[in-house]
Amino acid sequence: MIGLDTNILLRYLTKDQTPQTDAACKFIDDTIESGQDLFVNHIVLFELFWVMKKIYNLSKAQIIGSLDLLLDSYGIIIENEDDVSSALQIYADNNVDFSDALIAVGNLRNNVDYTMTFDKKAANKINGFKLLNIT
Repeated sequence: MIGLDTNILLRYLTKDQTPQTDAACKFIDDTIESGQDLFVNHIVLFELFWVMKKIYNLSKAQIIGSLDLLLDSYGIIIENEDDVSSALQIYADNNVDFSDALIAVGNLRNNVDYTMTFDKKAANKINGFKLLNIT
Protein backbone atom coordinates (compact mmCIF):
# COMPACT_ATOMS: atom_id res chain seq x y z
CA MET A 1 0.00 0.00 0.00
CA ILE A 2 1.22 3.50 -0.85
CA GLY A 3 0.25 6.59 1.12
CA LEU A 4 -0.84 9.74 -0.66
CA ASP A 5 0.07 13.26 0.42
CA THR A 6 -2.35 16.15 0.21
CA ASN A 7 -0.68 17.77 -2.80
CA ILE A 8 -1.07 14.62 -4.92
CA LEU A 9 -4.75 14.24 -4.00
CA LEU A 10 -5.42 17.92 -4.57
CA ARG A 11 -4.07 17.75 -8.11
CA TYR A 12 -6.01 14.54 -8.77
CA LEU A 13 -9.31 15.97 -7.52
CA THR A 14 -9.11 19.53 -8.83
CA LYS A 15 -7.47 18.80 -12.19
CA ASP A 16 -6.14 22.36 -11.87
CA GLN A 17 -3.94 22.19 -14.98
CA THR A 18 -0.59 22.47 -13.25
CA PRO A 19 2.35 20.42 -14.53
CA GLN A 20 1.85 18.26 -11.44
CA THR A 21 -1.75 17.37 -12.36
CA ASP A 22 -0.89 14.96 -15.17
CA ALA A 23 1.77 13.26 -13.07
CA ALA A 24 -0.56 12.87 -10.07
CA CYS A 25 -3.43 11.52 -12.17
CA LYS A 26 -1.16 9.11 -14.03
CA PHE A 27 0.42 7.87 -10.80
CA ILE A 28 -2.92 7.27 -9.09
CA ASP A 29 -4.54 5.65 -12.10
CA ASP A 30 -1.51 3.46 -12.90
CA THR A 31 -1.10 2.38 -9.27
CA ILE A 32 -4.74 1.38 -8.92
CA GLU A 33 -4.66 -0.41 -12.28
CA SER A 34 -1.63 -2.39 -11.10
CA GLY A 35 -3.70 -3.70 -8.19
CA GLN A 36 -1.91 -1.78 -5.48
CA ASP A 37 -3.98 0.23 -2.99
CA LEU A 38 -3.44 3.86 -2.04
CA PHE A 39 -3.93 5.08 1.53
CA VAL A 40 -5.25 8.45 2.73
CA ASN A 41 -4.93 9.27 6.42
CA HIS A 42 -6.93 11.80 8.43
CA ILE A 43 -4.22 14.45 8.45
CA VAL A 44 -4.23 14.42 4.66
CA LEU A 45 -8.04 14.75 4.71
CA PHE A 46 -7.83 17.71 7.12
CA GLU A 47 -5.29 19.43 4.89
CA LEU A 48 -7.27 18.61 1.75
CA PHE A 49 -10.45 20.06 3.23
CA TRP A 50 -8.68 23.23 4.36
CA VAL A 51 -6.95 23.84 1.02
CA MET A 52 -10.13 23.20 -1.01
CA LYS A 53 -12.08 25.59 1.23
CA LYS A 54 -9.56 28.37 1.92
CA ILE A 55 -7.25 28.37 -1.10
CA TYR A 56 -9.46 27.02 -3.90
CA ASN A 57 -12.63 28.62 -2.46
CA LEU A 58 -14.68 25.55 -3.36
CA SER A 59 -18.27 25.45 -2.20
CA LYS A 60 -19.46 23.08 0.48
CA ALA A 61 -21.18 20.97 -2.20
CA GLN A 62 -17.96 20.77 -4.25
CA ILE A 63 -15.94 19.72 -1.19
CA ILE A 64 -18.51 17.08 -0.26
CA GLY A 65 -18.46 15.81 -3.84
CA SER A 66 -14.67 15.53 -3.81
CA LEU A 67 -14.59 13.69 -0.49
CA ASP A 68 -17.44 11.41 -1.60
CA LEU A 69 -15.43 10.62 -4.72
CA LEU A 70 -12.51 9.51 -2.55
CA LEU A 71 -14.78 7.38 -0.36
CA ASP A 72 -16.25 5.67 -3.43
CA SER A 73 -12.96 5.20 -5.29
CA TYR A 74 -11.77 1.66 -5.90
CA GLY A 75 -8.19 1.24 -4.75
CA ILE A 76 -8.17 4.26 -2.44
CA ILE A 77 -8.31 3.29 1.22
CA ILE A 78 -9.39 5.99 3.65
CA GLU A 79 -8.31 5.75 7.29
CA ASN A 80 -11.38 4.75 9.33
CA GLU A 81 -13.61 5.14 6.29
CA ASP A 82 -16.83 4.73 8.29
CA ASP A 83 -15.80 7.63 10.54
CA VAL A 84 -15.06 9.80 7.53
CA SER A 85 -18.41 8.94 5.97
CA SER A 86 -20.25 9.78 9.23
CA ALA A 87 -18.30 13.02 9.63
CA LEU A 88 -19.03 14.00 6.04
CA GLN A 89 -22.75 13.53 6.72
CA ILE A 90 -22.53 15.73 9.85
CA TYR A 91 -20.66 18.35 7.80
CA ALA A 92 -23.27 18.18 5.03
CA ASP A 93 -26.20 18.54 7.45
CA ASN A 94 -24.80 21.28 9.71
CA ASN A 95 -22.92 24.54 9.66
CA VAL A 96 -19.74 23.01 11.12
CA ASP A 97 -16.23 22.26 9.92
CA PHE A 98 -15.52 18.82 8.52
CA SER A 99 -12.48 18.54 10.79
CA ASP A 100 -14.60 19.08 13.92
CA ALA A 101 -17.09 16.48 12.74
CA LEU A 102 -14.30 13.96 12.14
CA ILE A 103 -12.76 14.68 15.53
CA ALA A 104 -16.11 14.06 17.24
CA VAL A 105 -16.85 10.84 15.36
CA GLY A 106 -13.37 9.43 15.96
CA ASN A 107 -13.40 10.35 19.63
CA LEU A 108 -16.83 8.81 20.19
CA ARG A 109 -15.71 5.62 18.43
CA ASN A 110 -12.80 5.48 20.88
CA ASN A 111 -15.16 5.71 23.87
CA VAL A 112 -14.38 9.33 24.67
CA ASP A 113 -17.22 10.73 26.76
CA TYR A 114 -17.00 14.11 25.05
CA THR A 115 -14.54 16.49 23.44
CA MET A 116 -13.97 19.71 25.37
CA THR A 117 -13.75 22.80 23.19
CA PHE A 118 -13.91 26.60 23.14
CA ASP A 119 -15.68 26.35 19.74
CA LYS A 120 -19.29 27.38 20.42
CA LYS A 121 -20.48 26.31 16.98
CA ALA A 122 -19.05 22.81 17.36
CA ALA A 123 -20.37 22.49 20.92
CA ASN A 124 -23.88 23.51 19.85
CA LYS A 125 -24.12 21.44 16.68
CA ILE A 126 -22.00 18.30 17.03
CA ASN A 127 -22.87 15.42 19.32
CA GLY A 128 -19.85 14.68 21.46
CA PHE A 129 -18.54 18.23 21.86
CA LYS A 130 -18.90 20.19 25.09
CA LEU A 131 -18.15 23.89 25.56
CA LEU A 132 -15.58 24.90 28.16
CA ASN A 133 -16.86 28.12 29.65
CA ILE A 134 -14.48 30.89 30.54
CA THR A 135 -15.07 32.21 34.05
